Order: sequence, then structure tokens, then C-alpha cells
Amino acid sequence: MEERKTRSKIANLESLTLGNCNITLTLDTRYKDENEKYHVSIRFTVNTARYYFPLGRKYTSEEWDGICKSDGRGRGGNQSQNYIDRTKLVELYNQYVDLARDMSNKGTLKSIDNIRAVLTGRISTYGNVEEAALPYTNTFIGLWNEVIAQKKASTAESYRNARDCFIKSGVYNVRNGYNVDVDMIKAWVAYMKEMRYAQTTIGIYLRAIRVVFKACISSGYMREKDYPFSATDSTKVKISSGSSRRSEFLTVDQMTELYEFYTDFMII
Repeated sequence: MEERKTRSKIANLESLTLGNCNITLTLDTRYKDENEKYHVSIRFTVNTARYYFPLGRKYTSEEWDGICKSDGRGRGGNQSQNYIDRTKLVELYNQYVDLARDMSNKGTLKSIDNIRAVLTGRISTYGNVEEAALPYTNTFIGLWNEVIAQKKASTAESYRNARDCFIKSGVYNVRNGYNVDVDMIKAWVAYMKEMRYAQTTIGIYLRAIRVVFKACISSGYMREKDYPFSATDSTKVKISSGSSRRSEFLTVDQMTELYEFYTDFMII
């Protein structure tokens, strides 16, 4: 009987739990390259669902074992390559722990989808049959459609027009998922100005997409820092008020003059 091969256990460099989320710095042993190397990844586990986020480095299991065991002492001390690699990886890991902790504190770390959307802008990959039939599923536009569905008929029409204009502008692709940022909004505004949309219409459309951004944040698919609108921050988008028609109204003096002219005309 053929002996069954056993996979050697891979050590975790760091691991901690935040609420319902476990965050581990380890090797993703599901895949390896032609040099027997695995991707160093942060493994997020939320309610038993897992997501591996690669950090751009690869090691063999033996190399990884050496990094995990390095402690800054012995030959080379804190100047050894293993210890230097370990330090850099832990620093990077801690940045993602801070991100997850912020999400957990704000109650937006509800599922593995939240982590994936915040880190990559996407919840799932694209190209299968179901996504071809529903191209905006699990995307910014998909959530926009949900917002529209919750609005009254008159308001929903405005939100639909804004959505259609946003798609038509070409600044967004379904593969962007939830990756919609300040530059994309500015490009959309430039498109609307080029197409000679009235400033009032631009303001209405921007207010519509602003609601979608808030829905993304409350759903845990974006961070508050990614909110692209601000009345004071020059690096973000400011929604200007539409042109006022006040100048078209008569002043009190003009109305008085018109009234006196009318009464004089009637007396004559």
C-alpha cells in the first residue's frame, strides 16, 4: 500500500484575534512556484471563511523556518538577513492589523468580504457565468443599484440618471469593484463639464454618488479615509451649489417702481 505523503507544518510568524477575525502572518502553502517557494501572506479568517493577502515575497519552507526562528541573537545578530526580513515582515503585518482593528472598532469587520473589499476593492474574481449575467454584482455599481431600489420613484430616477452618466463616462470598469477614488470622481466631473452638463445637474449627480459612498462605508467595503468629498480639503472633491436664480428676481425698489408705473398708467 502506497504511503500517504504528509505535509510539513508551516510555522506562523505572527497571529492574533480581533473579535471574530483571526490575522496570521504565514506562508500560503496552497501554491508554490517552480523553485518550491510559497507566497508570504496575511491569512484573514472571519467566521471560518479565509482570505490570503500576499505581501509580495516568497520563500521555501526551509527559508521561512529560518526567518521564524531568527531572534536577533547568535551569528549575525540583528544584522542577519533572516532577522532583517523578519523585522520588515512584522512591521508590514502590524500595518494590516491596525487596519483590521480600526474596522473592528467601527463595526465594519463583519465578514471576509469586508477585508477583501477594503484591501483590493473586490469581493470576488470576475469572469464566471453568473457574473457575466450580472456584471455589477458585488461592485460599487451594484451597491448603487441597491440604493436606487430603496428610493422613492422621483428620487430613484435622479439616482439612475447619475449612475448611467457615471458608467457612460468610461471612468469606471466593472473590474474596479469598489475601487472608486477621488481621481475617478474628478475625471467624471471633467467629463460632465465637457459634455456641457449644467452645474446644478453636476451637483445633483455628485450628491447621488455621495450617498453610495456612505453606503459603501457603512457596509464595510470602504474606509472613512477613502471618502472623496470635502468642503475644506483641497485634495478632495467639493460639491458646488448650483447657480442661483436670485439675480433674476426683482428687487423691492424695482417692484415699487413697477407698481407706481402701473398705477400712474391706470389713472391716465
